[in-house]
Amino acid sequence: MNNVGNNQLHLWIADLKKQLDKQSAEQAKLKKELREETARRRRTELVLHECRKIFYSFMKYLPALAFMKDHSGRYLYCNEAHKKMLNVYPADCIGKTDEELWPPELAKRLKGNDNIVMSKGKALNTVEVLTVKDEIQHYLTSKFPIFKHGKPFLLGGVAINITNKINTEEKFRKKENSEYERRTEYEAKNDIQIPADFLRHPELQIPDSLPGLDIRKGLKRLDGSWELYLDILSFFCKDRKNFVRDFRNLIEKKEFETALIKAHALKGSAATISATELCKAAKILEEACRNKNTEQILDLLYPVEKALEQVMVSCKKIPVLTHTEDDITKSAEIGNKVFDISNLSVFFRKLRKSLQESDPVESECCLAEIKSCFSPDRFDPETGALFQELIQQADTYNFDDARETLNRLVQKIEQKN
Repeated sequence: MNNVGNNQLHLWIADLKKQLDKQSAEQAKLKKELREETARRRRTELVLHECRKIFYSFMKYLPALAFMKDHSGRYLYCNEAHKKMLNVYPADCIGKTDEELWPPELAKRLKGNDNIVMSKGKALNTVEVLTVKDEIQHYLTSKFPIFKHGKPFLLGGVAINITNKINTEEKFRKKENSEYERRTEYEAKNDIQIPADFLRHPELQIPDSLPGLDIRKGLKRLDGSWELYLDILSFFCKDRKNFVRDFRNLIEKKEFETALIKAHALKGSAATISATELCKAAKILEEACRNKNTEQILDLLYPVEKALEQVMVSCKKIPVLTHTEDDITKSAEIGNKVFDISNLSVFFRKLRKSLQESDPVESECCLAEIKSCFSPDRFDPETGALFQELIQQADTYNFDDARETLNRLVQKIEQKN
């Protein structure tokens, strides 16, 4: 072979080697991409598997019923609680419709709710009444559409059994109606109006209103608890006895911020006992304190003083507050017997919110309300000390510690009741 042929052959071999090197590089790149894709898919599968495990674990122990249906109403999924309620095996539930699982009339109602959700594409919250094992059960049910490509594709649902709640409310209504009938009969016979709990303690006689006090409205604010109203009213009269003198001293010392808090607290306490005129006067006084006008504040203090005096005089007209010492002791014993932490729960919630918001004015008002119905001597010394500690922390704006003390106080009271 001549030199020309040899050269040509070497060129072919070199070109072929380049192509092989290029293909090898491409194959190596493809293998690397394939390994990365395989690893990515493997990670995705693991995450998907983990999510599936979490989902089924969550649904397995969820006490509420959970289910999914297709567009035709066939069950695609039921959690353990739903299967237990139906008392069927999974194979007997999946793929079936309500018509196959429930009586015709009930299935028609359930199907009607499903149709509303799927046709409107909006969630529906309703109470569905089911007959399970010959027992009527009420379920608070939320049904909602699951979308695909912008259209309702599947129907999801969660249902909570509220049968016990419904039955309890029904018993309470019957009891309330019975007490109302007794109260109405008593009122008609004696031609008077009485608080809801009067029949339990007929020795506590009270008018609907007195000058400066809308007693009926005050009882309504406290769920008709006459004993609690008396506690609050009695404490109010003792606590505000020197209000005008102390307030005037604050103004003379130019302590307007403290005066503002005191006026706000008086407004809240007056609202609690439904002392309407006093509440209005305290509100105007509060606004004047914001303006820091000494002359105006002292002028506005006069109507507050008159309204306070009117409340004090009216309190003395309430028979149970003017009994002999023995009668007062008896009344206190009655109050202790009916005392319930639920009477304070509203005030505690308001105080907790004001502490979270670091609001000294609202905290002062809430503490005044709690003082009105909470006597530390009703409980052990430790509980009373906690209450005093809470007051001190709130007064010094130590809101973080005050929240912790409030939690300890509530727990302590709940243990004692």
